[in-house]
Amino acid sequence: MRKKLRDLRNPKNYPTRESQLEALETLKMFFEYETQDTSWIRSGLVRLWDNPVLDLAIQAEVEAILGVENRPLWSIQVVGSVQTPDSDHPVGFVFSRGGESLFTVGPDELVNQWETSTGNLIRSFRREKASWRGAALSPDGQSLAVGGWDGSIVLIDLISGKSTLLVGEADEEDIGEVHFSPKGDYLLTCGLGNSRKETVKLRDASTGAFIRDYGRDRMAYSASFCPNGKEVLTGNYQRVCMWDTERGHLLDEWIGGKAEMVGVMMSSNKQFLLAMSAGSALVWDVPSRKLLYQFPSYDVICGLDFSPDSEFVTSRSTRTALSFWSLRLGKEHRRLDWFSDAVAQVKFSPSGDTIAVSAWDGTVKLWKRSAILSAEDEPSPSEEDR
Repeated sequence: MRKKLRDLRNPKNYPTRESQLEALETLKMFFEYETQDTSWIRSGLVRLWDNPVLDLAIQAEVEAILGVENRPLWSIQVVGSVQTPDSDHPVGFVFSRGGESLFTVGPDELVNQWETSTGNLIRSFRREKASWRGAALSPDGQSLAVGGWDGSIVLIDLISGKSTLLVGEADEEDIGEVHFSPKGDYLLTCGLGNSRKETVKLRDASTGAFIRDYGRDRMAYSASFCPNGKEVLTGNYQRVCMWDTERGHLLDEWIGGKAEMVGVMMSSNKQFLLAMSAGSALVWDVPSRKLLYQFPSYDVICGLDFSPDSEFVTSRSTRTALSFWSLRLGKEHRRLDWFSDAVAQVKFSPSGDTIAVSAWDGTVKLWKRSAILSAEDEPSPSEEDR
């Protein structure tokens, strides 16, 4: 039965209303008799909802079961330039500078650009190499850098479509993350922390030339620039380190994790520091260096993000559910479980008005923020004190 559920979105397997209705009734039957874990049944319903030829009446019934108020604006399954129902690959993605489109990077040699409002394919770019791990958009919105599992970095000119191999297979270690500095002059890369080799490197963004690394004797699992670009954050074992970007000096440390620290980043207002470690999303108050929250997280294999207004952070609450935590109230504000496989990555658009989430089955879904993160009516702790 579970193997059959993996094919529910495939229109070749469920092309008619009758076959779709039969699948729906089977899932509803399992709902009636399952007394413990129903997440796999919900996953099946989401896969059925993703079927591009699903009958509208059946679609409405599925939405009623899953919760129509949490329904995504659109859902696509991406491998290369086509939507393929049988793929099983996570997809990396970044928003365009204005948030009007979304660039996805899959396991083949294509980068695809999708219209945010509709989910329609706009354009495809062929990149130099198919291997990929992380991707980043330049601040001017004209270039996309893609880091590969073989240590390579490909730079794609989004105006001309030209792909350039900026860094070849010079490194022995995968590139798990790649980031542009706020001014666009540097590229920061981080490996996967699976060797004793230093993994955080600063490079010239135009030439790929190596400039420096950070913490030569410390294995790192994640890295990012601070909002002003003058400092670099690295996630190490049980701590987050801050380094001077230009000189490479250690400036500060935040300790509190139980294992490796991943997904390290600072909020846009420089108030909060976020990292994930051993089942918790950790949030520090930067000025006081106080650990404010330890929000539960299912595991560390999921991208984190701040909302641009620094009101919310995200974490994976179960394998197929995403939680939005209020930094003002210190509690979960909304949970999304509209996914048929493990959540892989979540990003807010630059303006914060849309939210995109990818999963390990190659799907990307998009929501309007206003539909899932409504204004909170409860007063903040500071307001209560007054």
